[in-house]
Amino acid sequence: MRVDVAEWEGVRTDMGGIIIFGGTAEGRWLAERLAAYQIPLHYFAATEYGASLPDVPPAVEVHAGRLTQEEMREAFSKLSPDICLDATHPYAVEVSKNLMSACRAAGLDYLRVLRREMAGAPFMEENIHFAASVEEAVDFLAGQEGRIFLTTGSRELAQFSRIPDYRERCVARVLPLLQVMEKCRSLGFEGKNLICMQGPFSEEMNFQMFREAGADWLVTKSSGAAGGFLEKCSAACRLHMGIVVIGRPAEPAAEAVEAGQVMELLAKRYGWPAPTHEKKRKLYLVAMGPGRKELLTVEAMEALRESEVLIGAERVLKIFPEYREKPCYFSTGREEILSFLRAHPEYRTAAACFSGDIGFYSGAKRLRQAVEQMEEHESVELVPVSGISSASYFLNLLGKNREQVTWMSCHGRQADPAACVGKGETVCLLLGDETDVSRICEELLRQGLSGTTVTVGSRLSYGEERVISGKPEEFAGKSFDRLSVLLLEPSGEGGR
Repeated sequence: MRVDVAEWEGVRTDMGGIIIFGGTAEGRWLAERLAAYQIPLHYFAATEYGASLPDVPPAVEVHAGRLTQEEMREAFSKLSPDICLDATHPYAVEVSKNLMSACRAAGLDYLRVLRREMAGAPFMEENIHFAASVEEAVDFLAGQEGRIFLTTGSRELAQFSRIPDYRERCVARVLPLLQVMEKCRSLGFEGKNLICMQGPFSEEMNFQMFREAGADWLVTKSSGAAGGFLEKCSAACRLHMGIVVIGRPAEPAAEAVEAGQVMELLAKRYGWPAPTHEKKRKLYLVAMGPGRKELLTVEAMEALRESEVLIGAERVLKIFPEYREKPCYFSTGREEILSFLRAHPEYRTAAACFSGDIGFYSGAKRLRQAVEQMEEHESVELVPVSGISSASYFLNLLGKNREQVTWMSCHGRQADPAACVGKGETVCLLLGDETDVSRICEELLRQGLSGTTVTVGSRLSYGEERVISGKPEEFAGKSFDRLSVLLLEPSGEGGR
C-alpha cells in the first residue's frame, strides 16, 4: 500500500527491513546510506549489469532479474520487509504499477522515489520536437529525412523499425549486454548502426559519436541529469541536429519524493537520528598554467591529488602527470559540469581544470557564477587555485613589461585589436582559432598599420614551443595553433 507520509508521526519499532527496487543513481545512493543503519536491506535490479553497478556494502543483499507481479509478491512474502522503495527509472511505468499492486496485495508500504527533471537546457527550442510517446516520435521521424541517433534504450527499439529504411537511417546506442545485443541484431540493428556502451557520456563524447554517425536527428528521453540529458542535447545543438524529446509518462504513484527526502522520512518513521547534512562538497577551480607540468603550482598539484574526479578538456588534464589514475570527465561546458556533479554525488571533492590562470579570460568565472546560482549552492565550497597565464608566460619570455599592455581575448569573444594599435597601444591577445592571426593581420593592413610588429607564441611551454616575429603582411594567410598568444606593437610613428 502507498505510504501516507502525513501519518508518520509515531516511531515504529517493528523494523522488518527495507526493499529497494533500483538500477538507478537514486537507488544506489539510498542503498549506500541505508546500509549504515544495520538493517535488513535488499536491492533489486532488473539485470545482472544493473545489480553489479551499486558500490554497496556487503550488508546489502543484491538481487538481479526482472520480476513479474506474482514474483514480487513471493519475494515480499519470503523477505517480510517493512517498506518498499521504488527507485526504478522514471520511464519504467509498468514496473512501478506492478510494484504498487504487489505491495497492496502484501500489505506492504510503498514509496516512490522521484528523479528531478531538468528545468532547462542550453539549446534553442526551435530545434526540438516534443513527443508524448515513442509511437508519436516514430510517426514524426517517419516523415523526416536524414540519419537518426537513438539513445532511448533497447526496450522500445522495435517500434523504430516502422521508420522507412530504418536499417540504413537509424543508429542505436544501447547497454553492452549480450541479450541486448542479440535483441538489436534480431531487429536489424548491427554493425556500424549499433553502439554498445555504458555511460555516462560527456558532451564531447556525444559530439564525436553523433558526428561520426552522420546523424541529423537525436532521439532522447527527458531523463534528467542522471540520464545525461544536457550532454546529449548540447552536443546535438553544436551539430545543428534536430532533437526529438520523448516526454516522461505520468507517475503512477499519487505521491513521490526525492531521494534526500526519503532519508528524512525514514528517520522520522523509525526514530533514527535525523540525517546530518554531509560535509560540503569541495569544487576546486584549478589553473593548470600554460601547458607544461613543471609550471603547475604546488597548490594545484595538491588540489588535483586530493580530488576524487578531474573535470576539463583532455588536453588540459594531461598536464597533470597522474591524471590517468583518477576518474575523468572530459567537458568544459558549465551546464554539463553541473549536470555531471548532480548525477554523481559520490564524488565529494572534484577539480574543474582550466588552462592558464582562472582569473584571466577563463571559463572558471562562468562556472563559478553557475554554481553560485544553483539552488544547492550552499552545499558546495568553491576553492580557487591560481596559476600562470599563457600571456604572462609569453611576455616574460619576450622580456616585455605587462603594465603598458592592453589585454584582449578572441576566445569566444569579439575583439578589435587594430583599433587599439591605431591609437598607439601595445596589445596582447589570447587567440581562439587557427585563422585569428591571419584575420587580425589582414585588418591591420586594411587600416594602414603595416608598420606594426607582430609576435606570435604557439604551443607555449611545450617542447615544440614556437615564437615568431614579423610584419602583418608576413602573417596574412597563415594558420597557427588556436590557443596561441599574439603581441601587437605599433611603430614609432603610430604604426602608419
